[in-house]
Formats: sequence, structure tokens, C-alpha cells
Amino acid sequence: MINTKKSHWVEKNLGEISLVTKLAGYEYTSHFDYSIGGECVVIRAINVTNQGLDLRDIHTIPRDVSESLPRSSLRAGDIVLVYVGATIGKTTIIEENNKYHLGPNVAKIAAFAELIDPYFLLHQMRSQAFQYDLQSLTGSTSQPALSMENLRKARVIVPPLPEQRRIAAILSTWDAAITLTRRLIEALQQRKRALMDVLLTGQVRFPGFDGEWMSYQLSQLGVTYTGLSGKSGEDFGEGEFYIPYRNVFENSAVDPLWLERVSISDNERQNRVDVGDILFTVSSETPDEVGMSSVLLDDLGECYLNSFCFGLRLHDFETLMPHYARYLFRSQKFRHAMLELAQGSTRYNISKREVLKIEVSIPTTIEQEKIANLLSALDDQLVYLNRQSEHLQAQKRGLMQKLLTGAVRVQGSE
Repeated sequence: MINTKKSHWVEKNLGEISLVTKLAGYEYTSHFDYSIGGECVVIRAINVTNQGLDLRDIHTIPRDVSESLPRSSLRAGDIVLVYVGATIGKTTIIEENNKYHLGPNVAKIAAFAELIDPYFLLHQMRSQAFQYDLQSLTGSTSQPALSMENLRKARVIVPPLPEQRRIAAILSTWDAAITLTRRLIEALQQRKRALMDVLLTGQVRFPGFDGEWMSYQLSQLGVTYTGLSGKSGEDFGEGEFYIPYRNVFENSAVDPLWLERVSISDNERQNRVDVGDILFTVSSETPDEVGMSSVLLDDLGECYLNSFCFGLRLHDFETLMPHYARYLFRSQKFRHAMLELAQGSTRYNISKREVLKIEVSIPTTIEQEKIANLLSALDDQLVYLNRQSEHLQAQKRGLMQKLLTGAVRVQGSE
């Protein structure tokens, strides 16, 4: 707790320092004809993140429609917060006038300028204390939701305006560094995807390489094996290492530090993984995520594969190098071929037999190595930038905890 007598910090409800509103009921149907389109983006829950607006999936309306509904029209300095669903509590600030309009499941918080700085309020609303307060005010239903009445009750610690602005300026410096790092990551990811599209299909070649690529079905490159079989829940938690499903799904190369344990008796016949094996998931909840691949580049000793994946063990590394396979099987062209095999309704599966029929074109090992080294260098840069981003976010969290509670005062504060 802070000493409010000494510091002049006070605790207020959100409704005392801002106007909290949501889309009026009649606005859902009377005015939002998305098929018409327009200049104003309708901000929905999917668009709100703690890193800013995500505008990859947008609905728009004409500007005159937005301006005819001033209660839910958004202006620079307005804060938007998701009040329904899985992303409840996510919040960001509007930076431009006359470009955005409030959509469903998102509340508008318009700060009273004489009481609170909107950027300071944004940081307060992203703080751990405020988010905990929101959770306590959320209704206990299958679909978490905040009423506007409860949202207005959420508590905010409010220092004098000059101190608010100094705190906001400090935290905004970290925000700018985090945003820059995130944009560098996104740009590097786009560059990598573009290079994969042209290098892994032979559309662009390195100087000195002009020979024809050879085509192979996967069945010609290796033999398959299954993951763990005959296991029950009580077998997991101790014993030998195995590679879990998420490790394969999320990584183009198996993370050797992300392993789990399973009991294997001496008389069991289970398939061990080996260096160079290519691992595939056999099912997913969406068709575009089925058949994700990961290549084992490290010697894990005695280690097994989870039940929901299968392995492809290469006949040799002279035809296909594991380091190159890491990128080949995550390429857009191969992923498209895998997508065509996905079958199901609520969960999608692939047939191992059909996967083995997929045909890939492969250059010489010298060219494979050249391509893989370039893409691997980009991956190294991404790892470094992601660590930098995590470090900056950890620094900011520590600063927020100290600055937003008054535990540490900024220069010039009493």
C-alpha cells in the first residue's frame, strides 16, 4: 500500500476518472452493414492486443455512419478494452481521430483530461493489480464477461497529473523499444518466408548453381515408424524421455530441452528417435495446422516419440540433409500438399500412406547446405530478437510494478 497522505496518490474507480461506454444495442443491427465498407475500422475484440491494434482482419463502415454515433465513435486518446471472451482485459489506445469506431465486445474508456493522463491510465489498466481486479469483477459463467457497471468499479491508483505524465513517458520509452523489436521480428519473419518460397522451389538460385533438381516421393527418401503405443495416463511422468506433441508442432527443429518422461519396461518394443529423423504430427483441430513437421538435429540418447506423431527415418543424408529438411517440410509448397490430405470435421487427420506419396524436388547437398545455412542464420537472428523482446518486457513489468504503485517515485515527485 502507498502512503497517500505523503504522496498525494489516491485510489479511484475507473468510472470516476473516465467515461466508460459500450456499443448501444440498437447500433448492432441498425447501422453496421459491413458489406458496404467504408473508411472507419470497426474495432472488435480480435483487433485488440496489449501491443496495439491488430488490423489483419477488419470490418469497416462509412465515416458518416461513425460520426452519426458519437457515443461509440473513437478519438485519439480513447482506450479500448475487451470485456467479453477469452481475451478479456486486453487493452490498447487509439492514436488517430476519425479512423476507428467501437465494435461489439469492446468497451471505450475516455479519460477525463483534468483528472488522468490517458497513457498513464493505459499502463495502469495493463498492470497486474488492475487485471486481477477485473478478474474478480467478471461474472462466473461459461463465457467470461464484464458488465459496464462492474468495469466502472475497477480500481485505479491516481497520482497528481504531472507525475502521471512523467511515469507514462518513462514506460512509453520501453513500449517504443518493445514495438521496434516486434516490428524487426515481423520484418525478419516476412523476409524468411519470402526467401523460403523462392529458394526451396528453385525459383532463385545461388550463383554457380544451375543443375536440375531431382524429384522424390517421401517413400523413396526413408521409412516411417510410429510413436508410443499401448500407454495409459499412469505411464507418464517418470522414466525415459520422449518428445511431446507441442515440441513437434511448434518447432521446425526439435527443442532438446523440451522433453517429458514415460515409463518403458524392458520387454516393450517401442520406436526410439534418432538424429536426422523427421517427425510429423498426424492430427490437429484445424486443417491448415495438420501434418506439422520437426527435424531432430540433436542426439537425445534413449528417447521416444509421442503417440500422436510418426517419424520418417531417412535412408541417407546424401540425398536429403536433415538441416535442409527442417525448412523444406515447413515450406509453403509442402504445407499446401499436406493441407490437401487433411480429413475430418471436428478434428483433422492425415494418412501416413498418403503422406509418403508426396513428391519433393531436391537440389544437390552442396546447394542444400547453402540454402539451409542462410535460413538458419535468419533463425539465429530471430532467436536473438525474441530474447531481446522478452528482456525488454521483463524490464517494463518490473518498472510498472514499482512506478504504478508509488514504490519508486520519478525525479521531481515528492
